[in-house]
Amino acid sequence: WGWVNMAVALAVGFSGYLRPGGVGDLTARDFKLVHSDGLNIVGVVVAIHKAKTRFRAARVQAVYIDNRSVAVLVALWLKTAWPRERLVPGGYAELTHRFKSLLCAAKASSLPLTVASLRGGGAVADMLKGRKDLARIMMHGRWDAIKTLNHFLQEGMALLTRCRLSLSVQTLH
Repeated sequence: WGWVNMAVALAVGFSGYLRPGGVGDLTARDFKLVHSDGLNIVGVVVAIHKAKTRFRAARVQAVYIDNRSVAVLVALWLKTAWPRERLVPGGYAELTHRFKSLLCAAKASSLPLTVASLRGGGAVADMLKGRKDLARIMMHGRWDAIKTLNHFLQEGMALLTRCRLSLSVQTLH
């Protein structure tokens, strides 16, 4: 499978605050493009059928990604994808493998980043840009408790500061 799939998986995971398993389970039929006037793509709705919380929250969950660039990237993949085609053939394990390969290629393998970093990273990015208040971030990430959201934001902001430090400073103990 190609790197377009990986770009879509990373963009959707980050912008949709998705769990890695959720990204690994997505198929083409889980995406619905949203158009402003029937022509221009403005966002994408992503259905999450195997959500971790499906037994105590909504059985099928969804997230609306209001980022045109992400939606256009999804549209590019959907043009050639079959309805039941998985975004990440091989699921979570292959997504993790590709993510590690990408970090190595970017000479960033020493950073403490995993596919799970995308969920909190997207929330931190939206918070720091002022795009969403905490209530909207909580809804977007499907977090039931502010305590859980706080954990993701604290960890994400701490990771952000570490990633901005030079490699020589990061390795000092």
